[in-house]
Amino acid sequence: MNEQLTAIYSSPRKINQDADQALADSLAGAFPIENKNYILSTTNVKAYPKSYTHVDEKEAILKSKSLTYPIRGDLTLTSKVTGKVVDHVKDFPLLDSFFVTDKHTLLYKGNNYSVSNQLQLLPGVYTRTRENTGELEAHFNTAKGASFRVVLDPRTKVFFVEVGSSHTPIGPLLSNVFHVTKSEAIKFIPEDVWDANVAYTAGKEEKSVRNLYSRMVYTKKPKPTLEEMEAELRESLSNSQLNEETTKVTLGKSFSGVTKDTLLYTLRNLVQVHKGDQPEDNRDSLQFNR
Repeated sequence: MNEQLTAIYSSPRKINQDADQALADSLAGAFPIENKNYILSTTNVKAYPKSYTHVDEKEAILKSKSLTYPIRGDLTLTSKVTGKVVDHVKDFPLLDSFFVTDKHTLLYKGNNYSVSNQLQLLPGVYTRTRENTGELEAHFNTAKGASFRVVLDPRTKVFFVEVGSSHTPIGPLLSNVFHVTKSEAIKFIPEDVWDANVAYTAGKEEKSVRNLYSRMVYTKKPKPTLEEMEAELRESLSNSQLNEETTKVTLGKSFSGVTKDTLLYTLRNLVQVHKGDQPEDNRDSLQFNR
């Protein structure tokens, strides 16, 4: 299901269709235009898409051309004085829409422009491989609360939570803060992976919770108990904000905050990407940017 959604939403043709519809709707909404004597109205506003090949792209670059096609509409000019139609034009060119190439770029006067470089990544959870270490990371880009990363070390099978420069094992966050049991966890990740994470932090649970609490909870109680830190950390993460549409695509289920299930679905994603069972997330895709 994830692959189907990703293919639909990241397809250049799908992006063009959505953009054309939005442009046509906006243009139609800008009418009627009036002055003292006349009313200019429009109907039948729609795009007239054109497909371009790689040869067309090359020619546009060499000849400093743009790859566009028109959005047209029928215009009617009506007299306010008489109420009669003064003029009517069919398929009048109102605006040019840019063709989105297979590289998700727009060609304008021979130059490729990447829209993603001018957009902001939407809140969500995005999985990818780190080029320098080979580790897998899931980036929790939150709209509210602390953004962080969950990293899988393939050699040790241990997950870590990274907040800034800190590097904390995830085991206590799952078992102590969100009360994840082994029977729950192994529905998402292999049993040996869960056991490796539990063993890695055995006897160091409080240290891990304190480390995460100090970096992820902004309003702290003076001298909190371990139980208070766990409760505040759980509340702080649950109140963080994720985009339900992006998480539906990347995790297979919609999430509005960081909960026990959000974390478990994320761990499953990391394992599946590592095994090659599903692709990494394309964070540059227009579906994940605004």
